[in-house]
Amino acid sequence: MHSRLFDTGIHDKQQFLPWHRWFLLRYENFLRKVDCRVTLPYWDWSLFASGVWRTGIDDIWSNKPWGLGGNGQRKKSRRAGCVKSGRFGQRKWRLTPSARRGCLRRRFSGRAPDIIALHLTKAHSPREFTEFELDVRANLHDAFHCRIGGTMCAHNSANAPEFFLHHAHIDKIWADWQAKSNDHMEAYFTTVPRHVQMEGNDFHPSDYIDTFNLPHPNVDRYDDYICVMYQDPAHPLYKEITRRLEKLSTREVRNIPRQYFPPATTRQLRRLGVKKKERRHARKLLKKELEPKKIIRKSQLRKEYDKLLGFNFEAIPFRFISRDLPARNTSLTYDRWLARSRNAAEMFSEDLEFSRRANISKSYITN
Repeated sequence: MHSRLFDTGIHDKQQFLPWHRWFLLRYENFLRKVDCRVTLPYWDWSLFASGVWRTGIDDIWSNKPWGLGGNGQRKKSRRAGCVKSGRFGQRKWRLTPSARRGCLRRRFSGRAPDIIALHLTKAHSPREFTEFELDVRANLHDAFHCRIGGTMCAHNSANAPEFFLHHAHIDKIWADWQAKSNDHMEAYFTTVPRHVQMEGNDFHPSDYIDTFNLPHPNVDRYDDYICVMYQDPAHPLYKEITRRLEKLSTREVRNIPRQYFPPATTRQLRRLGVKKKERRHARKLLKKELEPKKIIRKSQLRKEYDKLLGFNFEAIPFRFISRDLPARNTSLTYDRWLARSRNAAEMFSEDLEFSRRANISKSYITN
């Protein structure tokens, strides 16, 4: 379905976010017919922006049964090669007929957008929905599709197992932004004329803006609604970084020295359906907002977790406010609190931990 509808508008501003939310839910509910306990995990690649291609035993690209296999094996050609290892290797996984039943291809390159880029993306106001959506679609979504390369950077990308992990994360970014206020929730899509329907279904884009009241993706069940909730990453460092960034101005956040992450090329953006005018706008947004103002080299990263994040954790300016102290421990001084914060950073696991989302049928809760 995704490849068939690829060029029909599902990657335009009017449909991209709500259509893929509908598509995720449809896919998830197909899995739940086999096991009702299934919920889609999402992969927050921003936490491992500079270590995103690791193939250790507990990493996403592991060759073990729980991993997705590694990089494509290329010969002399610069093109993406077939994945040979893991459950999705060439002898075990074939693409759909629309993809000519070829092998799963990958060509890892560059770094992923980091957690600071995600924070800056979510800093847009409801009036800046156009900028928010274009940052998400072109500068985050498309860029990482093509950092993986191969099948993920093509019309048949939904054949890649990592597609749904990536898109669940994109949906969480939108959900986090929507949770800021009712204006964020209703931004743009409530202004789309009611006669407009999304491709491949009978729903209006605004039908899929409220994650607490999502229509059942089967069009014959309008009376059944589903609630989807995302769980934040459990890494202690994620919470500490998020807390620090929220207390800084946008300008201060942009001035944090970071490693450079490559954007999608013009050719890649064109391939993934971004129009010429949007490509120019996305480039300006990337340069003005998301790209690091001060670039650092890998040799300047101090700790092992810094090398994963793509910046030095201690370089994030710290704003200490008394209410940050636990209420039940009034004797906890600033120095001890900061030491505890650093201990949390030391605990940052190098192992990939998928975060979860909950898919709950509201009719089930009611009954």
